[in-house]
Amino acid sequence: MAMRITQSQINRLYLRNNRMTMKNMNDAYTRIITQNQYTRTSENPLNSEKAMTIRKGLRDLDIWDDNISTAHELFTTAEQSLTQVASNLFATRVKPLLVQGSTTTVGSVGMMAVGTELGQIAHEMVDAMNADFNDRQMFGGLSQDKTPFTIEDVERDGEMLQRVCYNGIDMDTITKGADGLYYGTQIADGVETPDTLVPGQGQVLLDIGLGIDFDADLNVDPNTAFDTALHGFEIVGFGTDDEGYSKNLIQLTLDAAHVASKGDVLHVEELAAYIDKTDDAATNIRTTITELGVRYNSLDYYLSKNEDARFALWERQNTVEGSDIEKEITEYYAVQAAYDATLKMGANVLPRSIFDFI
Repeated sequence: MAMRITQSQINRLYLRNNRMTMKNMNDAYTRIITQNQYTRTSENPLNSEKAMTIRKGLRDLDIWDDNISTAHELFTTAEQSLTQVASNLFATRVKPLLVQGSTTTVGSVGMMAVGTELGQIAHEMVDAMNADFNDRQMFGGLSQDKTPFTIEDVERDGEMLQRVCYNGIDMDTITKGADGLYYGTQIADGVETPDTLVPGQGQVLLDIGLGIDFDADLNVDPNTAFDTALHGFEIVGFGTDDEGYSKNLIQLTLDAAHVASKGDVLHVEELAAYIDKTDDAATNIRTTITELGVRYNSLDYYLSKNEDARFALWERQNTVEGSDIEKEITEYYAVQAAYDATLKMGANVLPRSIFDFI
């Protein structure tokens, strides 16, 4: 017994195939426009999971590059400030003044003038070392919201002296303790408190793609991050030498100013001693400038390394998510041809209505 196929069944079958062909054509068009193999995770769960991992890797690279850029800018600004102290202020002004004041021909008035100018330059050095970077004190270590370098007036043996302090600690009194931390005498409102922990010690770590890791106490492993802390007391010098002279360039400048301001040519030899002392202290700053250059160049290496990793991830992302444009265009025209054929076939399969004869 033959099965009777009704016109309504033919219509439904035609419309279903027509809608399917149209959907395939629209999907091919979407893949061409978006250049993606799929637009929904459910279309390809396996590749979607791979794509999420790749995108996370690209996002991490963006974060690392941003941190590297921040460190680059920090070191550049720090180098400018240190160059200002070591070259513009010391080499071109302090040292010539010390040489000038160390001659007996300068006279008492000239000695006093040298002392006044040296004192002014010391304050300019303090201003340079208190330079800001992105609302943080560059040379304050972890104490980034407090002005690190100050000059305090202290009375000792009936004489008023100016002391250079770092985060409130007299820099000449700073020594390293048995625990590896630094301690010194705090000066606050003229009151001196010895054996005070120097504030701001520690590391300011940035994640630049070294595989950052944490220990059992959730502290960052310093070997897996980049330290950007700049401790000003280590840069300009701290403590005193075997002869009792300060190792701090700013304090040495103030001390020399104090000697010269007495206006007594009998202190010429005493003032001359500061020529070599300040030169030694300035050498430490110049060494720091060199170290900043080395650290800057090492950041360039990681920036280049991240760029290579980004290119590899882009290639992988294109393989996982990207569509083959040539293939998709060919498929689109093939589906379009099938769609056109479907429409032509419909003209013969679907019954004509009265409107076709009007």
